[in-house]
Parts: sequence; C-alpha cells; structure tokens
Amino acid sequence: MKVNQRDVVFLNFQLPNGQFKPHPAVIVSTDQLYERECLRPVPQNY
Repeated sequence: MKVNQRDVVFLNFQLPNGQFKPHPAVIVSTDQLYERECLRPVPQNY
C-alpha cells in the first residue's frame, strides 16, 4: 500500500483485553526524510 504525506491510515492497536481496534493515524514523514536521516522505511508488505 503506497501512502503519501498527510494521508490518513488506520492502524490496529491491541487493547489490554486482547481485542484489536482500528485507530486513525496521519502520515507525517516522506521517503525524502528517510533518505536524509539514513533511516530504513517499513517494507510495504510488512
């Protein structure tokens, strides 16, 4: 899944009771940030 800066995605968070609930998150970084900071992005198939 390709995402861009300012996109809203839903991440599954595990609650203490074991259930998973979706939670919205905003993409704030870009590939250029990863390259500039020498970080490795999470693989797309992760």
